[in-house]
Amino acid sequence: MLRVLICDDEENICHLIVKLIDWEHLDMQLAGMAHTGRESLSMIISASPDIVITDIRMPEIDGIDMINQAQQLGIHPKFIVISGYQYFEYAHGVLKAGVTDYLLKPINGDELNSALRRIAQAISRESEKQAHISDMESSIHSIREVERRLFIKNVIMGNSMLYISYQPEMCGLNFTGDTFG
Repeated sequence: MLRVLICDDEENICHLIVKLIDWEHLDMQLAGMAHTGRESLSMIISASPDIVITDIRMPEIDGIDMINQAQQLGIHPKFIVISGYQYFEYAHGVLKAGVTDYLLKPINGDELNSALRRIAQAISRESEKQAHISDMESSIHSIREVERRLFIKNVIMGNSMLYISYQPEMCGLNFTGDTFG
């Protein structure tokens, strides 16, 4: 289940967003609500949401700075920016910050749910890709361990000629002088 943090300085907008999201169908849950940029950043750090829906204009820290600060801390949830501002400088700043989607107020429930669905699919693909990479790394480690054992066995058995061109460091062996480890 994906966790969603909603950040807007207007409490009624936060509650509207909560009502517009099809939580059950999207398999998402509310991670919390924040009303200032500083509170939003704190909740991103503590609640580890998968998705953050945020306004640009908020007290203390604006949405773009909050996104940039989270990313500088190595925290990378997917961001949806919701704003009443149609000015290019805001859209440009949002794009530079790596925001996944930008929606204009008044908020359209279908657009919001569609954006959330796209993000959920992207997160799923990223998770599958990471699992595949982990599986491959595990397989490589296992293969190297088998190679290392075969190499040692053949050296002990006197079959070291089989490995004349072999590179022992490939399987984690390090030869120095008369010893190896």
